[in-house]
Amino acid sequence: ETLSDGTITVAGPDGKLVQLPAPQLAGRAIQALAVSRDGARLAVLSRASGVQVLEAMAVVRGDAGIPLSLGATLALGPAVPASVDVAWLDNVSVAALSADSSRISMVEVGGWTTEAKAPTGATAITARNGAPTLLAVGAGGALVARSGNDWALKAPNVSEVAFAG
Repeated sequence: ETLSDGTITVAGPDGKLVQLPAPQLAGRAIQALAVSRDGARLAVLSRASGVQVLEAMAVVRGDAGIPLSLGATLALGPAVPASVDVAWLDNVSVAALSADSSRISMVEVGGWTTEAKAPTGATAITARNGAPTLLAVGAGGALVARSGNDWALKAPNVSEVAFAG
């Protein structure tokens, strides 16, 4: 966890670092961040005064597409349990991996929250396009993919997983 000073550092395609003002996050412990594939939204897991929140905010960009600031926060899924990782499922849905690795909450922005059983010992999640494409790093570094209501092994000895975009 990192305590926010009210800014977020982003890297452009050229590797140049830009500081974005994010006063809405000042003083919070940032636990996980995920940028939507189109770069228009940011999902943030943060903690303030011992209470964790999952929020989304717009990424405000200038004419050249360079990020300028972050929009107002929108609380997502107030019933989402304490979580350790977050990933965008698609343009309007976010997944959060519970801290006890027992479930994944799938939250539609402005909509419903559904839950799925997480793979045993899950530490990280990502998705390509929707819940059916969820991948997780499970116990012992097993890369697993959703298969119906269960998980199927895809590769052993994985520590991080992400899709491009």
